[in-house]
Amino acid sequence: MWPVTLVLLAAGLLPLALLSVLVLGAQERALTDRLSADLDALADAQAARLELIGAAPMTAARLVASRTQLRIDLAEVLTGDRTDLTRLETILRDAEVSSPAVQEISLADPSGAVVVSTDPTAPAVADIVSSLDLDAALSTVFATTGPPDARQWLIASPLVLDDIPLGAAVLELDLAPVEALIGNGSDGQIQTCVYVRGPDGAPEPLVAAPDGSPRDCTERPDAADAPGAVALRGEERLLTGASDDEAGPVVAATRYLPEPDWGVTVSVPEAVLYAPVRELTRYLVAASLAVGVLAVLLAALAARWVTRPVRSLEAAVRSLALGDQEVPADATAPGELGELAAAFNTMATSVGERQAALERDRADLEQRYADLELLTHAMAHDLAGPLTGIRGVFDLMASGRIADDAQRELLVERGGAAAQRLEHLIDDLLVLIRAIGTPLQLRPVDLEDLVDTASEQLGLEEVLTRTPLPTIAGDRALLDHVVTNLLTNAASYHHPGEPPRIEVTAQRHGDHVELCIDDAGPGIPEEERAASLEPFFRGAAAGTRRGSGLGLPIAARVAARHGGSLRITDSPLGGTRIVVSLPTINPTEAPPAAPAAGSG
Repeated sequence: MWPVTLVLLAAGLLPLALLSVLVLGAQERALTDRLSADLDALADAQAARLELIGAAPMTAARLVASRTQLRIDLAEVLTGDRTDLTRLETILRDAEVSSPAVQEISLADPSGAVVVSTDPTAPAVADIVSSLDLDAALSTVFATTGPPDARQWLIASPLVLDDIPLGAAVLELDLAPVEALIGNGSDGQIQTCVYVRGPDGAPEPLVAAPDGSPRDCTERPDAADAPGAVALRGEERLLTGASDDEAGPVVAATRYLPEPDWGVTVSVPEAVLYAPVRELTRYLVAASLAVGVLAVLLAALAARWVTRPVRSLEAAVRSLALGDQEVPADATAPGELGELAAAFNTMATSVGERQAALERDRADLEQRYADLELLTHAMAHDLAGPLTGIRGVFDLMASGRIADDAQRELLVERGGAAAQRLEHLIDDLLVLIRAIGTPLQLRPVDLEDLVDTASEQLGLEEVLTRTPLPTIAGDRALLDHVVTNLLTNAASYHHPGEPPRIEVTAQRHGDHVELCIDDAGPGIPEEERAASLEPFFRGAAAGTRRGSGLGLPIAARVAARHGGSLRITDSPLGGTRIVVSLPTINPTEAPPAAPAAGSG
């Protein structure tokens, strides 16, 4: 048996060797195509992540340029009506703090001269302002200044007020995310580069090469076929044989990001990329000559075993490039492929979390901007009433037409009442502004102490009853204002001839406590309840009572900032029940349920 086997192996050795050569050629082409496709997919993933990095600062620039108060103040400075830049500096600092990607903000006039900046060492911005279309409110321009080892990244957005160009808002942005991405993408022989157009139009690296990188991203200025130049021309290609002075010929995948006008390349030396192909060639030839059929079978099994995790990784990379982080790579493969797949899965999870965080931050910024814009319009409308009354009193007093002392005293009384109303309105507005945009100072807050203190200050001890109340986590100053306003409202609305009745209770719902304030007044009609939570709304039940119209809106926004809510329902006492949901420090510290209404 063994001699026959040896004869058959010897007789079939030459045909098998020829067959192995054919198989080798096919395997080499397939592996070459697959490695090239992997490099192409990696370039897609890097470009997608860089595009995400560029989206956040563009949103920040447009938000800064759209702020009404900033444009009004800048117009007054440019016309000479205002010389104090304090408020402009405050607005810019607040915008800088709210945008982690922003390092410095400058406002420049149409000539490019800096009017105000958060950094006295801000770079000159005349060139970038001159390249900006100041008549197009939504246009945005990216620019870079400085040498590659100290690059500054700028983005400018026009400032327009009533169709009049005022200049531009110029933001200096943090290049650390780009440097970090390039550093993470430049692993071993794989090199990620980001290019911008230099003063002469030639490609220049956006940031310096990371520490430990085997090559930098500098190209010859006259090399029109260099990867950076190809990328900036908007060509998405896989360049084979591209020149690199240090590493020799490289294979480079190019991508173009039009919004920041970046060219992105991911390259690897040909010798490194195709090393597995050459190694496979030598192995298959030797194995075919040595063991014949057994070598062919083992090679086929090995190829199938190797390509399974590679296919899985390829599918995961393509899914990530399309924005889907839910397709993981197969990390069960042993050795380096398994480690690579596990590292890729970790990276995909991190990308998804960062993208979700960016979306949450963007939605929060848009909501705060909308709230502040609504508040600005409402303030202009509601402050006019008290100011008109005060001005009328002063005009009458100054005219000398009021000779009667009693009439003058009455006018002074009315002016004082209008001033007091204006003072209360401004206090409420300041609290509302803090509830919208100021970070919370979270501390343990005893609701019993809050309610008892407010009741004593308002003189409601005889008409208010409460049940035991829990301690919660919250901003005491804001919650104190909310409780005082809600108790004031409850005491103000009651039937004629009857004293007010107020009950305060609490009940637990999971990790939240619902604080309920009931009154026996006329109540709020169901059709007015939603509108009652908007600033300056006063319903029909308000009658002649002149409130600010901010009590319920402030309470609703404070509850929302604490992660809770506010709703209006009917009270068992016949009036209105205000339910404020707030988080507890520990769910076990909240009361198990609210006692029956009317208990002391």
